[in-house]
Amino acid sequence: MNLKKICKNRLKRYLTKVNNSFFSKGYDEQKKVLDDFEKPKDLIERSVYQYKCQMHKYPFFLKLIQNIMSLFLLTYYFSKLNSEWDEDGIETEEKK
Repeated sequence: MNLKKICKNRLKRYLTKVNNSFFSKGYDEQKKVLDDFEKPKDLIERSVYQYKCQMHKYPFFLKLIQNIMSLFLLTYYFSKLNSEWDEDGIETEEKK
């Protein structure tokens, strides 16, 4: 097996284990995590709470890696997006 397949299999195995860790907790433990949040006032707050519940199960270093990667990807995305628009807000035609 090459290195790419080995890394992919190990990462898949690790993430599967992490994803199942929240559901392996008992009902009382899961209820306690959910009760730590107050009732959401709107859909945005509800989405934030969902994100926090999903990220609760991940270890700190995995959250750190995801957030650093997203920072670079967002920077790249916005730089590409800005290059497609000129100063007047009109989309420019790219030559291919």
